[in-house]
Amino acid sequence: MKKLLLLSLIFILSACSGSDDDNVTSNQDDDDNITLNLDFVGSWHGTSVDTSQPPMTEEIEITFESDGEGYSNFDRYDIDNNLILTRNYDITWSSTSNTITINYIDYGPDGQQYNDIQTNNYEFIDSDSFRFFEDDGDITIMYRN
Repeated sequence: MKKLLLLSLIFILSACSGSDDDNVTSNQDDDDNITLNLDFVGSWHGTSVDTSQPPMTEEIEITFESDGEGYSNFDRYDIDNNLILTRNYDITWSSTSNTITINYIDYGPDGQQYNDIQTNNYEFIDSDSFRFFEDDGDITIMYRN
């Protein structure tokens, strides 16, 4: 009788347990397992301040799509707020519970594809903002459009 009671208790506990990953999905293509935190899906904007020499800022717009793709736009300004560079990229992205990896896809003048892959820690402030923690100590706060 004790075994039956214990077995029933285990069954009830396993049936009632839920997942904390309600906003996480996995896509499996062949042997790849890509995890996406769906809280990122949508369009975001923010400003990155780089205090290295010469100091500059970047206005960032990035869109994360639910299929792990997206696009981004970077406008870089010098210390006098003069626009010095505009870059547009297609992206692919994936995430874990505390890191996001973004693959910025660029094409050279000869059509050659170049990839710049960045993995940063992140933290959601609330449902409409999160912060990136970059390796050099810079922090960028992004806001949902």
